[in-house]
Amino acid sequence: MASDLDALTKRFCKALGDDTGRQPMQWRSILIIGVRCRIRAPKELERIVAHGVKAGWLETQEGHSVALTEAGRRL
Repeated sequence: MASDLDALTKRFCKALGDDTGRQPMQWRSILIIGVRCRIRAPKELERIVAHGVKAGWLETQEGHSVALTEAGRRL
């Protein structure tokens, strides 16, 4: 469901924002942020990050790091 995926992605973005102090372009491990927001299944994290990138909230680097975009920081 899209609304569930939206909610999970926003939760992931919030955890990333909390971890980075919402500073621009602060890269963190996708797995570590997943653990912090209690999402440990690799496929689920993959879906969440892909949705965040598509929504313009996240950027990824080398498939294992993630950062908030300006839009993601404003969430």
